[in-house]
Amino acid sequence: MNRFYLLLTLSSLSISFSPLFSGEFEGIYTVGNRECRVTPIRMAFEVICKPSNKRKIFFYQGEDKEKRIFRTDDGDSSDFFVFDDLSFQSGVFIGNDGIRRKVKKRNSFRSDQF
Repeated sequence: MNRFYLLLTLSSLSISFSPLFSGEFEGIYTVGNRECRVTPIRMAFEVICKPSNKRKIFFYQGEDKEKRIFRTDDGDSSDFFVFDDLSFQSGVFIGNDGIRRKVKKRNSFRSDQF
């Protein structure tokens, strides 16, 4: 009888820890005319874009009308990634200057490209 409750508890735990998203905000993205690498770090996402190689940290902000939003923690001068859906394949980048750039995930790339 104890095994049954243990299995039931473990299966409940595995369900509650299921992924929040069906896709992942990770990999190489084309942002306007730049290539950017996104890497998850702890509870955030490191974004480095060529050619500047400047590092920015983005945090998951939430969702609005089924769009997923990530932003820097720079107050009024934050940058945003706004994705069309849970696949994180396309969306828009809104810079702190207000300029909007198309975002598209690259599904294939060579490791030496970045």
